[in-house]
Amino acid sequence: MSYHKIMTRIFFLLSLGMTFLSAQTTRINLSWDLGSESDLYLYRIFRATSPNASSQLDSVQAPQNSYDDGNVQKGVLYYYRLKSVDFSLNSSDYSNELSAAIPKISGLNSSEVLPPDTTIQIPLDDHVYDPDDADNTLLWTITGANRLTVSITNRVASISTPSDWDAQETLLFSVKDDQGFEDTHSMTIR
Repeated sequence: MSYHKIMTRIFFLLSLGMTFLSAQTTRINLSWDLGSESDLYLYRIFRATSPNASSQLDSVQAPQNSYDDGNVQKGVLYYYRLKSVDFSLNSSDYSNELSAAIPKISGLNSSEVLPPDTTIQIPLDDHVYDPDDADNTLLWTITGANRLTVSITNRVASISTPSDWDAQETLLFSVKDDQGFEDTHSMTIR
């Protein structure tokens, strides 16, 4: 196959990869359309933290058309591109470039000691960083409340203890972006 016949555009999608051990997103899954060339050998995967990714991360042999990038950090924007390669080692041009980031919760306390009949408010925007999504587009949830009263209004969490509070509960804060990437944080209320 000549160089000119190599597919010059590889379209691919980013999707989330979830571990079954926790609710946190820990990887970015890349998938793309298979090339139609009969002598397609492999795909080279490029990643960077700035546009025009040119550092090769890995490669996969055709017909595999997906790759799990498990070496990612929350709060970092990654850029990805691909190249297809035939058996003569001719390489295509770079594919279109896509970017993705996993939101990162930080600065939330892991425990709070609250007296009975007390309410605290936590501005959630102060505790998340997602370089490719505005704070007002992120979806926050809090689960795990039994006797505590918990709500989120305008991205401000309110946690209230009852008048007879003398217990402990662990709340799970979760933030998810529009691509489904998620981070979680546990907070114990005593």
